[in-house]
Amino acid sequence: MDRFAFDDDYVRRLRERDARTEKHFYDVFYPRLFHHLRKRVGSMSDVEDVRQETFRRVFQKIYDGHLREGGALFSFVFRVSDIVVREHYRKRVEPLEVSEEPSYDDDPIDDLITRESQLAVRRVLDDLPPRDAEILRAIFIDEVPRDEMARKFGITEANLRVVLHRALLRFAEKYPPGDVTDPHGTSLSR
Repeated sequence: MDRFAFDDDYVRRLRERDARTEKHFYDVFYPRLFHHLRKRVGSMSDVEDVRQETFRRVFQKIYDGHLREGGALFSFVFRVSDIVVREHYRKRVEPLEVSEEPSYDDDPIDDLITRESQLAVRRVLDDLPPRDAEILRAIFIDEVPRDEMARKFGITEANLRVVLHRALLRFAEKYPPGDVTDPHGTSLSR
C-alpha cells in the first residue's frame, strides 16, 4: 500500500470525529503499526496493548488540537508508538526493589507474583552482555541521569539512546523467560 498523503483537512476531519476518515485512519495504520511493533514488542498481546494505547494517545492529541499539520501525521503516529513502547518496557523493568520482609498487607498472591517478576528480571539482566545489563540497571533501577551515563561510557546522549534501545531489545527477547505467544494466544516454547 502506498503511503497516503495526509493533509490539514484530513486532521481536521479526524478532530471532528468523521467516521469515514477514522475508518480510513485505522485501515492505514492498524496493519502498519502491527508490523512496526512486532519487531519491538515480545508477545502478541503486548503488541495489541501498545497498538491500542498508541491509537488512544494519537486521537487524544488530535482531539485536543495538538496536531494541526496533516503532513506530520504519519511520522507522529510512529513517534507516539515508540514512546509507548519505551514506557511499556520501563514498566516491566522498574519493579525490582525487594524488601527484606515480605509484606502481605494487600494480597499474598500479588506479592508472590511481584517477587517472581523481580527474580525473572534479575535473571534476564544477569544473562545479558555486561554493558547492556549495566545500562539498564543504571537507568531503570538506579535512576542515573542519562547525561551521566553517556559521560561514563564516553558517548553522546544520542548514541546512548541507540545503545539503550538495543539493550532493551535484547532484554525483550529474553523477558519473560520462555514466554513466546503466537497470534492465537497459546504459549510456544523457544
